[in-house]
Amino acid sequence: MKAVNNFIKLISFVISILVISNLTYAVEFRGSATERFEGVYTKKKVQAAFDIAKTKACTNAFNKYIKGMEESKRMIFESIQDQIYNNLNEYMTCSVVVEENVDKKEKKVVIVMKANIDTTRLDIEIKKSSKVFDSKSSEKSKLAMIFFSRTVSGQRQFDERVTDVEKTT
Repeated sequence: MKAVNNFIKLISFVISILVISNLTYAVEFRGSATERFEGVYTKKKVQAAFDIAKTKACTNAFNKYIKGMEESKRMIFESIQDQIYNNLNEYMTCSVVVEENVDKKEKKVVIVMKANIDTTRLDIEIKKSSKVFDSKSSEKSKLAMIFFSRTVSGQRQFDERVTDVEKTT
């Protein structure tokens, strides 16, 4: 019995380590959304509004991450954004409600969600869509060149130096 308990503890420890190491490649963002409900306040209407607001809040958190991307990644992302947004749940986990409020007078719900975005998986999709990834290995160069050029914005011009020499003998 004691050996079984030790085995269960070992398994749970290994699983917890794997879960923690998996979360290290995720970035956390918070998103918020507001949704209105029509008519008289009922729990069913409020719950439906919360469900819609949760989806919008998660999308808002993902958009905040996208706004912080570097330019080259973002350009590639723009070309595949429909594919990413259609499968958004594959690239992030958004299940933790940070805050939720119901305003009965204004007939609206406000929710704040915490989203963990899997940056590694998203980077893989972006790299797969890049032009370099699509090219054949024979087309890729092993040599990279960087060229620098300089343009003159202003130039000073001086008269030639003239010296008068008088010889006296």
